[in-house]
Amino acid sequence: AAAEWVLEQMNSLVALKPIALVLKVFLQQRELNEVYTGGVGSYALLTMIIAHLYMHPSRFTNQEQRLDDNLGVLLLDFLELFGRKLNNMEVGVTVRDGGGFYRKRDCGMFNTERPFLFSIEDPQDKDNDIARSSFNSTKVRSAFDYAYQSLVAAEDQNDTPGSLLERLVRRDEVLCGRSCPEAPLILACPGGEDGELPIDEEEKTPKMELPKGVSRLPPGLIYQVGEAVNISESRKSKNRRKNRERMDEKPAEEGVL
Repeated sequence: AAAEWVLEQMNSLVALKPIALVLKVFLQQRELNEVYTGGVGSYALLTMIIAHLYMHPSRFTNQEQRLDDNLGVLLLDFLELFGRKLNNMEVGVTVRDGGGFYRKRDCGMFNTERPFLFSIEDPQDKDNDIARSSFNSTKVRSAFDYAYQSLVAAEDQNDTPGSLLERLVRRDEVLCGRSCPEAPLILACPGGEDGELPIDEEEKTPKMELPKGVSRLPPGLIYQVGEAVNISESRKSKNRRKNRERMDEKPAEEGVL
């Protein structure tokens, strides 16, 4: 049942597959993708992405402003939500009723010994928390936060130009050895134009109305201000240090002591 549900979501949410692939590799390269090591498993990660796509603000505007094909914005907003904004100490995430949040204490999913754990409601069983064994949730959250800051940080003009994704995913032998798909992932749905869904698949997407779970919890409970190193400031300090080193290496001009 869970596999069928995931396949259904893959067919109805264009952005789900590419974002899931990037985040899966991102976590795998940091050894945070397996539940037995305290990471976030595939099912939990997919549920987090689906909930994010269900609740993304672009889905509550008109159809022309939807961001189903803007993978960069959707990925960045995911990293910001689960790396900085979400108050995972108090609330969990669900995909029921179009996506929403719930109070962990009210649903019996609050772990007094590990209150920092992510809480992700199983789409197939509302009483099952599929993230309860992810004891490295703090590391996962920190990794998402660092990835978000790396993407929004000011670019160093001295850096070698390349893809921004290289800040998140390194091109190792396993990744580079994979064959490329025949068609772009964003065009995986037959019958659609660039980033568009066929009419029959469009009807399967959640209705564009406010999720029921969001209105029950105040924003002050759902979100919190993340505490992390400011990557932009770190890059500026690094650049200043490089400039000082260059000045020290320059030979003194003739006639100048």
